Amino acid sequence: RECWSSDTRPDPDPGLCFTLDDPKAIRPGLPLVVSINISLDIHRDVQTYASSTLPEANVLKIALPRPSGHAVEDQAHATGIAVSIRDGLRTLWRDDSPSEIHVFLAAPSAVVLFLGHLWDRMPSTTVYWDLGQPGRYAPAFHIGI
Repeated sequence: RECWSSDTRPDPDPGLCFTLDDPKAIRPGLPLVVSINISLDIHRDVQTYASSTLPEANVLKIALPRPSGHAVEDQAHATGIAVSIRDGLRTLWRDDSPSEIHVFLAAPSAVVLFLGHLWDRMPSTTVYWDLGQPGRYAPAFHIGI
């Protein structure tokens, strides 16, 4: 076993794709729903939840090309994923000023831990708990400014 650390040099290109559900209709100032799909593709479930609870929100999918339980190669890849997510969301925040970010995660705990460690200078954020059924979530915690 190897101990992973967030101070590892991050992979500069972890292979993430950032896709807005409707890039032509981005509405600045509204909430941003983000599905992070590393170990499993949960985007359809997140869309279902968001359409009923946050219908005005912009929706963003962040994913590896083939999400799976073995998609994270090593600690540099995990750190690179976390840095890429943080930097991509900071850019969206600067450009589109979402009122809040709503985060839904399907990722290994190391990636989530590294992302939390790097989550600074971000807007108010709510992270959701997966209730074990497709499209069923509940707010787990809120990070406010």
